[in-house]
Amino acid sequence: MNKKIFVALFLSLFSLSSCSLNPADWIFNTRDLSKLYVGGFKTVSNQDDSNDVHDYFLYISFCNYSDKFDSSPLSYDYEICLNNSSLTSLGQKSDIGSPVFVELSDAFSRSGVGMTYSGDFETFFSVAKGYVSVFSSVGRLDSKNPFVSNRARIGTSGQICCFETISTSGQALSYSVATVYRQTFNVGGQQS
Repeated sequence: MNKKIFVALFLSLFSLSSCSLNPADWIFNTRDLSKLYVGGFKTVSNQDDSNDVHDYFLYISFCNYSDKFDSSPLSYDYEICLNNSSLTSLGQKSDIGSPVFVELSDAFSRSGVGMTYSGDFETFFSVAKGYVSVFSSVGRLDSKNPFVSNRARIGTSGQICCFETISTSGQALSYSVATVYRQTFNVGGQQS
């Protein structure tokens, strides 16, 4: 056998031995840092005799590293009424309904801060150390006596943030997080 063919055959077999032959092994889940979802429950009900139901709102600000974080809610870049039929439910249904979510990459791209980073969340968070500031209200801010939370801070993308509802003004805004993944396909099962 020709020496060149033997070497090529040996190298081919060696590279195949380090690869998986099962195509299911060729699919990898990697964190999708281009996405950030925020949301929560659509409405909040009073637990008193009135049983009034109020829409739940989130207010988003995209902040540079140098912007001072203040827990008191004063200004915002983007308002989200969670009681909106166009929003996507990503959670399990419970006794009080399913939480709904908004993906923020479009709002970020249109914001002044987002234009500085060409709408790239990954650069904004990891390189520039930017953050997203969020506060909520039970009822719109301009409604009569809304309950308004303190601000919460989000420091990375690639996640879904589900915000808790609040019961009194000035309450800390807490949230739970799930990771957003995207699937990548790599022939041979070797992740790059």
